[in-house]
Amino acid sequence: MKLKYLLRGIGIGFFTAGLVAFLVTLGSGKMSDEEILKRAEELGYVSAEQNSSEIVKLTDQTPINSTKEEQSEKSISEEIIPGGVNTSEETTSEDTSSEDAKKAEEEAKKKEEESKKAEEEAKKKEEEEAKKKAEEEAKKKEEEEAKKKAEEEAKKKEEEEAKKKAEEEAKKKEQTPTGETVTITVKSGQFSESVAKACESAGLVTSATEFDNFLCKNGYANRISVGDHVIAKGASFEEIAKALCK
Repeated sequence: MKLKYLLRGIGIGFFTAGLVAFLVTLGSGKMSDEEILKRAEELGYVSAEQNSSEIVKLTDQTPINSTKEEQSEKSISEEIIPGGVNTSEETTSEDTSSEDAKKAEEEAKKKEEESKKAEEEAKKKEEEEAKKKAEEEAKKKEEEEAKKKAEEEAKKKEEEEAKKKAEEEAKKKEQTPTGETVTITVKSGQFSESVAKACESAGLVTSATEFDNFLCKNGYANRISVGDHVIAKGASFEEIAKALCK
């Protein structure tokens, strides 16, 4: 209510000042702005520069019962303040706009955080995939090396077996009878070692030490008979030993 009185007082003040200025202009001479304002104050009106409490006091004495005066007040207030006074609806609209702006800012921030999180997850996933791929490649390389090593070992073992087989066949062939014979004479008190050397000298065996070990190991060393023993060339250790024990 006081705001209405204030606006009405200001409007009436300006209107009176203008009226006084117009009347003076129609008179014999012209008055300055200061004289016009002073004259308005003498007539009981106030200027817009005076404090609001004085304006309210003055306008409280003004009748406000008629609808015509209220409409006049509204017209004056619109002329003085083109934008008018903010109503509760305008305030609510501003609050709503502020809340919408705040909400939009929060949504933008949330969207930015989600985008950042998505980028981090994508980067993490990419790193995990790269790590997994590197582990798979390392494992594959390790398996290939193990396979290659196993193949080399198998090949080496096969070569060793082939060599051993060839040696056994050569030895067996060497011990196979050829139809020729050799006579070994064993004297009394002669040990198996000297008999083995006689066999080596006669071409029955390639190694006297190896043959003597065979005689000792298989119990033939103490069973060798004294006398002449005819043995075929190419005979095996077993056949020679048996021939010497007859």
